[in-house]
Amino acid sequence: MSHKTLAKIAVVMLVVFGATVILYPTMFNPDDKTAPVQAPPLTVQSR
Repeated sequence: MSHKTLAKIAVVMLVVFGATVILYPTMFNPDDKTAPVQAPPLTVQSR
């Protein structure tokens, strides 16, 4: 494998890893940065 293909694979791995690190907390913790605007009205309405 040449250095260019290794570099491309490394970049793809970094992008995927960064995306999972950023997206997983937002998927599993609705209380996080994206949802505070949406979550409180829903909880108030459901109660």
